[in-house]
Amino acid sequence: MSVRNTKEMPRKNSTNPGSSSKKIEIEILDTPKKESMPPNEISWSFEETNRNKRPVSWYILAILLISGTLYYSIIKHEYLFMALIIMFVFTFILLEKYQNRRWDVNLNTETILINQKVYNLTGFSGFEIQESDQENYSLLLKGKKFPQMTMSIPISNADKQKIPHIKNILLKALKEEDIKDSMDSLISKLKF
Repeated sequence: MSVRNTKEMPRKNSTNPGSSSKKIEIEILDTPKKESMPPNEISWSFEETNRNKRPVSWYILAILLISGTLYYSIIKHEYLFMALIIMFVFTFILLEKYQNRRWDVNLNTETILINQKVYNLTGFSGFEIQESDQENYSLLLKGKKFPQMTMSIPISNADKQKIPHIKNILLKALKEEDIKDSMDSLISKLKF
């Protein structure tokens, strides 16, 4: 829709300092508002693992069991068993101190970027978004090459509202298919 508006605006003329105001036509164009289109790029992040918080009683029970097995191995002169228990304890302590890494995912119509590693969407033949548990979803991307490897990218419950946009972006490059069935057919081809 176009609206024509005329206003009197003072205009200074360098040759005639006392000139009067002239009419200038100003054309104001009203552009129709575009419907909100889904973005061609979307990003989200997820943690490497979901850690369950353990209660204090769990640690007390673990300490009692470990000290009991260490006592038993000393009494029975099972030094190899004692060494294995000590290695288990050190491994457990190291894993408890391990910090979860955050993975950043950036998806557009051509590539998917996961922590600075770029995957071209032409290397995949299809996708599916599955509900893996009540809190998380998974984006499954099926590879084209044999054996058809499937890449699973978690989508947390906090990013659940982004799933329709993720799906719209992926539909521009890939087809949606049932990845579970294709994995079953792959296993049946290999005769497992």
